[in-house]
Amino acid sequence: ERITGRHVDLAICNFGGIRCDLPKGNVLLDDVVSMLPFSNYATWLSVPGSELRKVFEQMAPRPLCVSGVQMEIADGKLLSVKIGGKPIDDRKYYGLATIDFLMDGGDGYKLARGAKDFVITDAKIGDIILEDIRAITAAGEPLEYATDGRVKVSRSEPAAAVQEEEPAAEAVAAPAGRPKLVIIHCNDTHSHFDPFPTEKGYRGGIVERAAFVDSIRRAYPAGKVLLLHAGDFNQGSSYYSELGGSLEPKMINALRYDCVTLGNHELDNGIEDLAARLSRIKCPIVCANCEFPDTLQQFVEPYVILNRGGMKIGVIGMESDIATMVAAPTAQRIQQYDNVETVLKWAPYLKEEEGCDMVILLSHLGYGADQDVVSKARGVDLVIGGHTHTFVEDFVYIEDLDGHRVPIITDGCWGREMGLIKVY
Repeated sequence: ERITGRHVDLAICNFGGIRCDLPKGNVLLDDVVSMLPFSNYATWLSVPGSELRKVFEQMAPRPLCVSGVQMEIADGKLLSVKIGGKPIDDRKYYGLATIDFLMDGGDGYKLARGAKDFVITDAKIGDIILEDIRAITAAGEPLEYATDGRVKVSRSEPAAAVQEEEPAAEAVAAPAGRPKLVIIHCNDTHSHFDPFPTEKGYRGGIVERAAFVDSIRRAYPAGKVLLLHAGDFNQGSSYYSELGGSLEPKMINALRYDCVTLGNHELDNGIEDLAARLSRIKCPIVCANCEFPDTLQQFVEPYVILNRGGMKIGVIGMESDIATMVAAPTAQRIQQYDNVETVLKWAPYLKEEEGCDMVILLSHLGYGADQDVVSKARGVDLVIGGHTHTFVEDFVYIEDLDGHRVPIITDGCWGREMGLIKVY
């Protein structure tokens, strides 16, 4: 209201737009940037209740971040919704505070649908929150918050039944002898170069990751080691926001990655900006399910073949859903192919035509999507995933079309963990 001069009844932000909580203690600039790293601009819309109801029904399976709203959800379906403590009125126009990303397709939402008026400001959400934090702390008051029951979710199924839907990770004993190939992998590091506090103390950071990689390279011959990144190496800390993504290519080169794929946040600043940064990366960059404009495509291949451990290894890259994960002006310039068709095209080709002994899917599709694709494809021997920030302690195995059990692994986010796979 202060910025636009318009009345606000409710606010909506996408779940992925708020990346983390503020830690206890002093609030640093990097804490705020890590929480709200994206260049999302404060936006106001006048939207009818009938269209807002559709938005709430859409978000019921996975609620967004809301304010001024009370929602009740059961089994992924909207039971009731109130705005300002009153049932939503389909005929009334409400003042909605949101971000420009959600206006026309971001995360699959089109909040501008049916709006009779809107204002997109030049104020970034992160800057607004930072200004408020400074005002509160300057007055000598602490930042305090509590869960206030805006969204109530219930399930009719027993908890055990819900858990059974998720395939269980399987711990497998290592065979005797030395491995012929060692794969180091990570994903979704999101420009986190400093260690950060966890329940187990400070974890992660580029120095810790580099030390781990160096320890593996000292333990095994260079011809037996692969270092892979499953995307979203950009965006998420003040290093990216303040340095414009110039540091990430330097870190990829310094760690000597053998191959990386692209995540959706690589595209946050547009195609030309990403192309300039990819031009500085020395390792292969793979993405098979997207066709980019030539400015960017010149730096990207659908796959790469690497020789390690006496094997010929094909690595196929996969990008997440561009249409919903990337701002519309950028997404509209990219052609994205069907995930299953893409894997069925390239995995058998690498095995049958290129003679690869092993095919790795270096995927930013997300944990659930990886499982779905594997079950409908063939030719993939290993999936190293990202995007959903899921941490899997051990492999999850999914049967492909030929009945082969394909292992899937993913390492959470922010470089808190790195994976180590040994192939015998």
